Amino acid sequence: MSEPSRRSWRRSHVEMALSALALITLLRDDASPGRPSEAGRTHTPEGKAAFFARFGRRGSPAAKVTYRADIDGLRAIAVLGVILMHAGISAVSGGFLGVDVFFVISGYLVHQQIVTRLKSQTFSLVGFYGRRVRRTFPALYLVAAVSLVAGLVILMPGDLDALARSVIAAALGVSNILFAIHTGYFDHDAITKPMLHSWSLGVEEQFYLIAPLIPFAIRKLSDSTRGLILIGLIVVDLIFCVIVQSLIPAITFFMMPPRLWEFLLGSLIAEGFIPTIKWRWLAELVGAAALVALILSLLWVSRNAAHPGLITLIPCVATAALIQIGGTHKTLVTRLLGAAPFALCGLISYSLYLWHWPLIVFARYADLTLSPAILAIGAGLLLVLSVLSWKYIETPFRDPTSPMKRHAVPILIGGLLLLAGTSSIVIAGRGLPERFSPKVAAITSYYDYTDRRDFQEGTCFITSKYGSARYFDRKDCLHKSTKLPNYLLIGDSHAAHFWAGFSRVFKNIHILQATASGCKPVLGTHGLRYCTDLMHEALVDYLPTAKLDGVIFSAAWNSADAQPLKATLAYAKRFVPRVIILGNIPTHDIALPDLLGRSLVKNRPDLILKNQSPYPSQVDRLFKTVIDPANYVSLVDLLCPKNRCIVYAAPDVPMQFDTSHLTTDGSILVAKKLATLPLFAPLVESHDHHR
Repeated sequence: MSEPSRRSWRRSHVEMALSALALITLLRDDASPGRPSEAGRTHTPEGKAAFFARFGRRGSPAAKVTYRADIDGLRAIAVLGVILMHAGISAVSGGFLGVDVFFVISGYLVHQQIVTRLKSQTFSLVGFYGRRVRRTFPALYLVAAVSLVAGLVILMPGDLDALARSVIAAALGVSNILFAIHTGYFDHDAITKPMLHSWSLGVEEQFYLIAPLIPFAIRKLSDSTRGLILIGLIVVDLIFCVIVQSLIPAITFFMMPPRLWEFLLGSLIAEGFIPTIKWRWLAELVGAAALVALILSLLWVSRNAAHPGLITLIPCVATAALIQIGGTHKTLVTRLLGAAPFALCGLISYSLYLWHWPLIVFARYADLTLSPAILAIGAGLLLVLSVLSWKYIETPFRDPTSPMKRHAVPILIGGLLLLAGTSSIVIAGRGLPERFSPKVAAITSYYDYTDRRDFQEGTCFITSKYGSARYFDRKDCLHKSTKLPNYLLIGDSHAAHFWAGFSRVFKNIHILQATASGCKPVLGTHGLRYCTDLMHEALVDYLPTAKLDGVIFSAAWNSADAQPLKATLAYAKRFVPRVIILGNIPTHDIALPDLLGRSLVKNRPDLILKNQSPYPSQVDRLFKTVIDPANYVSLVDLLCPKNRCIVYAAPDVPMQFDTSHLTTDGSILVAKKLATLPLFAPLVESHDHHR
């Protein structure tokens, strides 16, 4: 690089940094919830005596507002928590709670903006939604477009097809609904979805639709009445959230209504209902405690926690407390959050959030190990992309003098049409498999496997999509034959996928089925309610009196299941003459059709063995020492000769359509291999009578 070029490069970056600092100092525009580039607000100083004389011990929602760097600092903590968790930093197990922090900030800023404009009689729905659209969609459309282009080069057909569908949904602000609908037991891995993180933007966009209604409806009520109404709404919605979480967790996670209370918590702070802390020392103490609680929740809350739910109160209440204190006191915590590094990170946090997940997905898809070196390079790339999109996309759409803001409507409509049109072509072409050889196209077509009727899902196999044992068809699934021996297949999805093979290969027996995802087929099982209810009914209510000829247990076992399964085996032997336990099915770390396609495209057969999971073998070795060998079948021994597992059920037909669940052909192949074992001989032999 020549010296003039170096000077030009340095000058451009200095100007970019100065413009960032200037925007931090001068931003006065209203804020869009959860957006890193939005300005926070606090009350303009008017003297402590005048303040309390006019407003008592409460803040004024109609007061003049100014920029608050501490809110950008909160955004920085939130987005860094999300990014570090997604990057695989195990110490930040609760990083997903950063999204909830954004929701509280959003509720605060949007409610404050609406109330301020209502009081000054300058509020306009058109203006409100226009600001929301300009803040949300330009950068989102850019990331979606880049992801599509990258997907055309990198992704297998099924993944590209899924990406195209999510791009259309994200462009319309409804990707959370798409992911909620398609989230189920057999859903594709999150790490193959570059736009999965856009679900949170969908939640915010749907909040915007109702955001003006509450402040408008309560605008003429007294301060205390408005606050009490908001508290009532928060409590009711939190109860609703907890109930839905216990029934259908995926719906609670992705949808706006169960998360409305988080936004309303911010609205409550914006209303000025919470009394101001009078003593400086107490404000310092509460602020420090709130920051510690927020950070500890990001570090310690498990990703397996019932979230959103009561646990989500910790980061949300902590965020609300920090916003409240920062608006009335310049505490040490407030100054820390407002420090330049945090404020700058918060300023670009929307772009950071948008870019980080596609980068992680494509890096892992390209089989890059997220080593410290790769993470450092990725962090640098993420920072560059975020600053550029903030400066050249986000900022111009807010700048009244910019042509991009003046012509925002045609630009965004054009962007929407371009994204929708391109994505529609990809969807119509089923992920454009012609990019690859016919063999790869045939194999990867199983990634979007539609033949799951052979699981008898929705009748004899209940998943989280149904969420209740009442959908189990007892009349059909537990109906006994009067001509053939009756065998009950019981377990989770790793039992349900055997029905296809068993029903075709073992013609001399009648297969009954009681299967549900979310728990194991053992006495006293733990898990999702619909599953535990069905397992209790099958094992405790049905099995002792059914007079079956046999029962077959199968599940995605783990080491903790060994002793409960041993006890359940002894229990079942009291009522059934033949009890068979199938060990774990061999699995892979990547969906098998995808893995096979990638190995062919890259000419790397070693990828298959490299991604063969060792865990089923580990559990299998344990079970062989605990479970009676007269009742146990090792599927690892059966399907993985010389430690190389069978991956094709037929030419160009994968054994499994995801990481572990059998295709119909795979199920039939496994059943045929089981039929050769002595333990299964009675299931193959012809019977002249039944029990």
